Amino acid sequence: MKKLFFVILALAMYVATSELNAKRKAEEFCDSIELGESTEGLMEAGIEAGASRNESAIISDQNEGRYIYIGFTGFMPGSSFSCRITDGGGVSIDKKIYSRSLNIFSKGD
Repeated sequence: MKKLFFVILALAMYVATSELNAKRKAEEFCDSIELGESTEGLMEAGIEAGASRNESAIISDQNEGRYIYIGFTGFMPGSSFSCRITDGGGVSIDKKIYSRSLNIFSKGD
């Protein structure tokens, strides 16, 4: 029984650590971007900062513009925190953190 308790405790600690680490990395990356800064090379900079290639993308929409998502993977499966940068004519005009996760550490905004 004691062994099972420690296994469950270790798993819970792993989940919490993974989620918090991914959230921290996404926030730090987003905080490092200055509005008005060139968006060229942001995807590569995100990958170098530890972002997942599978969770990162550049999405263009004719009506809404161009977005750069830099995703940091948390607890698997399907958990990530992303810094979304809005590209306006080659410069960053907005940035925001998004989460797709267990939502145990996010405010829901």
